[in-house]
Amino acid sequence: HEVFHAIECHLNMTGDGYFDYDEWESYNPEGFNYDYDYIENEMSTNWDYVLGDMDDEEDVYFIDIYSKSFPNEDRARIMEYAMMESENDTGVFAYPALQGKLAYICERVRKGFDTSGWPEMTEWEKWIR
Repeated sequence: HEVFHAIECHLNMTGDGYFDYDEWESYNPEGFNYDYDYIENEMSTNWDYVLGDMDDEEDVYFIDIYSKSFPNEDRARIMEYAMMESENDTGVFAYPALQGKLAYICERVRKGFDTSGWPEMTEWEKWIR
């Protein structure tokens, strides 16, 4: 999780793989706004769109409430789970919105780094279907 924050900082600083605000927002439910406040988020009991609280898989957009604090925390949680899934398949990426977010993140990472020595599919990319 924390390593991805450093990765994202590099992507944003170099400009090659930055995360476009409008494109990222397109992966969230219409009208959704991040808390943009860690304390407010910590006090939140709003489970809307969160894994484990939705009946329809089309309504799952976030791994947990913390993912709704800031866009960069949402991305870091997604990458955290994508990297852990090879050890413990939790099924997180069976949800279309989470899968779309992961695909976008992976595309940005590949755009922002020289991946010529990387495998065709990394451990975290294998969850993109």
